[in-house]
Formats: sequence, structure tokens, C-alpha cells
Amino acid sequence: DQFLQVARSHLVNGQLCTSPVEVRREPLPEDVVFYDERTLSFTAPAFCRICRQLGQSRPAVLRALSESGLMFGRPVNSATAMTRISIWDKFGVRRNALVYRLVRSAFDLPGDPLLLEEESL
Repeated sequence: DQFLQVARSHLVNGQLCTSPVEVRREPLPEDVVFYDERTLSFTAPAFCRICRQLGQSRPAVLRALSESGLMFGRPVNSATAMTRISIWDKFGVRRNALVYRLVRSAFDLPGDPLLLEEESL
């Protein structure tokens, strides 16, 4: 719950950069959160930034998120819990990115959804 609150705050206040998986502008910063209609995908620097603010280790936060059923996708490596997503640059060239992928609906508050389209790069 704390992770969701801090992450949502960072996203709404623009402290983390957001981008659709169809990247519109490059270069992207390291602490970017990719989104699509079902998920938010945190790069390692973005995820660790939130963990540091919580004062918790990455493994502890990942364990709590996993136990809550908020993680999405099959991990590439069970030790890191990262999943692979495809992102497309402005020229339509696909590349893979390793991210921590979470269910997007968990970040929406009743009556106050995230406004990612307006805040994206």
C-alpha cells in the first residue's frame, strides 16, 4: 500500500517521467515508467527511487507487491522479478526493456485516475 501511495505521488507530481510503450521522444531518462492500458512498467532506477523513499530494500518491496498480487507478467529471472517488455522508438524500431511491471488499476483511486496521457514524454 505504501509503495502504491509513494509511486502514485511521484507520477502525479511529475517526479518520475512517464512514457507510453510507443516512445514519442528520446532520449528517455533512466527513471522512466512505461505504461499501456493494463500495466505500469518501472525501470530499475525508478523502482529503486521509490524503495529508497520508503526506506525499504528492493527485495522486501518486491515480496510485498508479489504477495499482494500486483506484479504482472512472468519474470525473466526469479531472483530479480523483472519482466521484459517491448518498446518502440519514434521510428517504429522495437527494443526490449527489463522492468518491474505492475497492474495499472492498482494505482487508480476511485474518481481520480492517473492522468498519464497528459504527463507523458
